[in-house]
Amino acid sequence: MKHLPTAVVLLLLLSLQLFSQAEKISIDDLLSKHRASIGTSDALAGATSRAMHGTGSLESKIGSAFLLQGEGQFASTPKMVVFALAFQNPVYPYEKVAFDGQNASYGLPSGKTTILGNYLKAQGAILKDGLFGGSLSAAWPLLDMTSVPKAKLEMAGTTKINGITCYKVKYSSSRTGPMKVTMYFDTATFRHVRTEYHYEIEPRIGTSPTDVRSSSRVEQYDMIEDFSDFKQGGKLTLPTTYKITVNTEGQIESAKGAVLRTWTFNIDQFYFDEKLTPEMFRVS
Repeated sequence: MKHLPTAVVLLLLLSLQLFSQAEKISIDDLLSKHRASIGTSDALAGATSRAMHGTGSLESKIGSAFLLQGEGQFASTPKMVVFALAFQNPVYPYEKVAFDGQNASYGLPSGKTTILGNYLKAQGAILKDGLFGGSLSAAWPLLDMTSVPKAKLEMAGTTKINGITCYKVKYSSSRTGPMKVTMYFDTATFRHVRTEYHYEIEPRIGTSPTDVRSSSRVEQYDMIEDFSDFKQGGKLTLPTTYKITVNTEGQIESAKGAVLRTWTFNIDQFYFDEKLTPEMFRVS
């Protein structure tokens, strides 16, 4: 029988040791290193408001096929957030969602809420807890876990995301309810690279055979936020590519059947400590 070379054995043992260390990291250590991956304590405290500008796109692959392109903006404070993409399209002119610290509002292109707006409306915790936008946002709850009622993180091992080994972390709060929220952090850099949201609606029986609310199967709704291309913005290290994917298998107000759409925001400019008023975080 052939024996493995000593160097190979040592490499395997080192890999197992690193894997074991990754599995055993505490939530407190993860939070501390994640915050440090964004910036120093002084830099984080000093960035009281954030605004970003860049290019944006919306691609639909299932339900209907189209690609729209335009400009994008994202802005936030520790309590508020707004995201907008403007397209040169008369049928779908823009995408807008906002939270002013008290109420959420959504754009109505062509007079109705979009797939993204409907998802965020159905799951209000995403905006109210500051989850939307991940570490791009000054409202990101992992910067201050006391800012969200009963916010809780639970380690769930490691996994691969886009070829990157990541810590898998479950998130919950008093607002998340039955929605499952899972976050992923690069084990090498502690940067937040993805959040997954999932909720289901059980089969429903309508009041009549023609009631459109009738459903014979579980309806599943997924939203994924991906963050990549991290660069220095001011004194912070932030992702410059922000991608939102919504996948629905069921019926929601603005579309029936399965739908798969992806919004991509590529950031080219950062602005910090701008004067941002509550009015800027309301979609009219």
